[in-house]
Amino acid sequence: MSDYYWQHAEVTSLHIDYIYQVKYTLHHFNPVIFEVKQTNIYSNETEHRVFLPNLYHNLLSKVLWRGDILMMLYRKYLKRPPKMYKSFIYDLAKILVHLDNVVESLLRPAVGLSVNEAAEYRSQSFNEFLITEFLLGRHDPAAVQEYRETYDMNIERMNLEDFGRHI
Repeated sequence: MSDYYWQHAEVTSLHIDYIYQVKYTLHHFNPVIFEVKQTNIYSNETEHRVFLPNLYHNLLSKVLWRGDILMMLYRKYLKRPPKMYKSFIYDLAKILVHLDNVVESLLRPAVGLSVNEAAEYRSQSFNEFLITEFLLGRHDPAAVQEYRETYDMNIERMNLEDFGRHI
């Protein structure tokens, strides 16, 4: 997951609009799980998406917050980016798609899980995203490849437990 979900093709405006259209909110459900709801901002309809274990609550909250900030920047600078940010807009779109792919890799496998099943659910791909985030702070293929060439430890074989309370 370190760079699996990185967008290699050009990002379309339709793709960005879809990401913008869906807003996720997190709601405590009981002491061991929380509920993720999704709202379509165009129709203003909110519905249940999944239950997830509380292990992911704070982490997912931060990822969603980052996505909101990046979307705000993207929309602000898309039409009239200052000259110095023109190339960044292209990269920013890829980062937005990457984050959306990461969130979906956490949520989709959990769709339809019962409350009891959700308490035990773990997402290896989301865990790898978190590990890469902790170690590199980036997910673009060049940064991940540089890590792979520099260090012997394989990110995809690490576990969250290896990092204790640091992540």
